[in-house]
Amino acid sequence: MHCCTFLTTLAAAVALSQLASSEARIFQYFVHADAPNCGEIRDSTMTRTSPSSAKEDYVTTTTSPSTTTTLPKVHCEVSDILFVLDATGSVRHFYKQQKQYIADIARQLNIGAHAQHVGLIIYSSKSRQKVVVQMDDKPDKDTFLKTIERLPFHAGITATGAALDLSLRALQKRRFDKRTAVLVLTDGFTFDDVEEQSKNLNILPNVITFVAGVPDTFDRKVLNIIAGDPSRVLLGESEKTKVLDALRC
Repeated sequence: MHCCTFLTTLAAAVALSQLASSEARIFQYFVHADAPNCGEIRDSTMTRTSPSSAKEDYVTTTTSPSTTTTLPKVHCEVSDILFVLDATGSVRHFYKQQKQYIADIARQLNIGAHAQHVGLIIYSSKSRQKVVVQMDDKPDKDTFLKTIERLPFHAGITATGAALDLSLRALQKRRFDKRTAVLVLTDGFTFDDVEEQSKNLNILPNVITFVAGVPDTFDRKVLNIIAGDPSRVLLGESEKTKVLDALRC
């Protein structure tokens, strides 16, 4: 009886030993660096590793405790920008928000004499239009932000077509070897024509036009004409990130 018990125990021990050895080999297979279609196991989280021969730089973002996403880095900066701000009666209720919108964009730029250049136009009627900052003034970021803060509200009727003509003249002082974006902040309600001026603006070499901001109401048809493409009309706070992405080279 004791002999049978001993043999049974011995057989069970041998079986357990073989099972442990088999599991160890399986585990080694999955953590081995050369195993096909497998990543490295670190801190119990599997992440796919990029080949060492890859030429792109990468950034890694974690979207959940167990999910890691690797994305290419963006190596270019936002264009030089000419801001064109509507300060007329129709934008009275959201004019401060429009100014804040410009400031938010400016804070994310690398503004300076040897970096990004910015310009600024404010307008209402045909007789009340001004280039506040020329494209070759080369202010630093703090100076430009203070200029935005001091912008007055004009009220009155709207002459966006005339403001686009003024933009064309202001762009003559841009850097022609750099990509320049014109960012128009208006609701699209205007008393003059914008079609010809918009066409002339949108055919300039190395210049691209966007319409942005946070208008309460707006004329989509006119905004599309100004931008030259409906995809370049980006309105609302939720689209602000898209504006910055669209401005990237």
